[in-house]
Amino acid sequence: MEYDAIIVGGGIAGLITTAYLSKAGLCTLLCEKESSCGGLINSFERDGFVFDGGIRAMENSGVLLPMLKHLGIELELVKNHVSLGIEDRVIRLENEDSVADYQGLLEGLYPQNKAEITRIIEQVRLIMKYMKVQYGINNPIFLEGLSNRSA
Repeated sequence: MEYDAIIVGGGIAGLITTAYLSKAGLCTLLCEKESSCGGLINSFERDGFVFDGGIRAMENSGVLLPMLKHLGIELELVKNHVSLGIEDRVIRLENEDSVADYQGLLEGLYPQNKAEITRIIEQVRLIMKYMKVQYGINNPIFLEGLSNRSA
């Protein structure tokens, strides 16, 4: 069989490239050395538990979700929450309100450092604000590139 394109590696870049070339009508072969595709985006099971084997999360950053939509791929994304723990106390950061719980935990353990903890929490809130902007909008450069393509 003849191919228009041969993609070596079934990681996220190889999968996306193959999807776009196939959508454009090219006969494409994807070669992957492992038993399954995904590259760093994988997991494994041991003793009934599932563990991340690579990156911890795929964030949208304004490209992933528009790309999947453009390719006609429906994919359920699971929110990846952050847990912070000290000793036997764990706070799951699910939203901005959870940061106050974390601040309370720190201040309870280190009451002599309340001023420093407040400054740290202010920085955490600022980072969360920036992330909301970065991950909350579709990347206009990516979308512009899509609108200029017929595929």
